[in-house]
Amino acid sequence: MGGLRGAIESDVLRYYLAILVYMDTLKIPIEQRFEKRISQWYDLTTRYKRQLFKMEKEEYLTYKRQDQESQLILQEALNRLK
Repeated sequence: MGGLRGAIESDVLRYYLAILVYMDTLKIPIEQRFEKRISQWYDLTTRYKRQLFKMEKEEYLTYKRQDQESQLILQEALNRLK
């Protein structure tokens, strides 16, 4: 499905999967959660390839790790300004 309806459907599915992964990983030690979450989320998206599948797993995991590192650097910079 394309257009606005398809975009909304994909977004809702992404949020639903994110909530599932978030809740499922709360029992995992904090230092392991990020890796577990991004891996599990990717694995769940492969069940919905038509709506969500965009890149290979290693490419996705590398991207998310880089994104997290950037967020941590920005947060540190903001904390220094306080």
